[in-house]
Amino acid sequence: MNVEIIGRGRLARVVALGILALGSSVPAMCVAASCFKVMDATLYADKPDMRALGVQTIKLVEPPRWWHGVPNDNKSLKEATIRATTPLVRETAPVLIDLELPLSGNAPEIAMNRQRYTDLIDWMREGGFSSPISFYGSIPVRDYWRALKGPGSPDYKSWQAENDALRPIVSRVAALYPSLYTFYADPQAWVKFAQANIGEARRIGGGRPVYPFLWPQYHNSNKSLAYQYIDDSFWSLQLRTLYGSADGLVLWGGWDFTNNRHAPWDEDAAWWRATKQFLAKTRNLCPVSAN
Repeated sequence: MNVEIIGRGRLARVVALGILALGSSVPAMCVAASCFKVMDATLYADKPDMRALGVQTIKLVEPPRWWHGVPNDNKSLKEATIRATTPLVRETAPVLIDLELPLSGNAPEIAMNRQRYTDLIDWMREGGFSSPISFYGSIPVRDYWRALKGPGSPDYKSWQAENDALRPIVSRVAALYPSLYTFYADPQAWVKFAQANIGEARRIGGGRPVYPFLWPQYHNSNKSLAYQYIDDSFWSLQLRTLYGSADGLVLWGGWDFTNNRHAPWDEDAAWWRATKQFLAKTRNLCPVSAN
């Protein structure tokens, strides 16, 4: 039996017992699952059906597209959201909202952005969308440098305060999907960054599952590495790190930013070979039919 799986099983039992000890303040959905959920949100052209490998589908929707050309007032945005929500009611795959409004800082517009997240949930519910709602990447506030400072430092505490301000949003979502993309070719720093962000998601999440996003390319904010593929050993480390710390993960990528199109699928890509090896070794993948 895979040693990692034995360890994770023990961790799941410990977490489950801890949640039960908290009593009814934790929703039933929050009890630690014994399976690890891997989801696909990639945009590659002609990609294979990953369900046979245990990878589930997830649908990202972008409200800014709904609101394009719409007056920036709540009545107009609400009407546009309700119109866009109608086809989502029939969606069978889990729906994840990609809003990405700035949530870091104390400026008045940050408070308005936080309100927009809760407004969006209300509007979608009025539009008939009754499935669980979650947001990509916004909770907790993604932070690299403050995460590396370590708990107890002033910068880390200021980051935690920003995340505490997101609790009204957290209380209304089903799960947390932090963005853990790669900015620098420093595996040890990435692991510390990832674990700190997952830790913050756990701290404010009230027991909700945590499914971080991974991208097998370097983030475009680093001009010297932008869009280069991460080597397979670093990518494997990222997969293993999330296996030990999160409830699952979401694969993203597959957009050719240079030519503004879907990138072609490469079955022999190093990142995909490493991913398939990871999936083959992970015996406790959640069933594909489980949403």
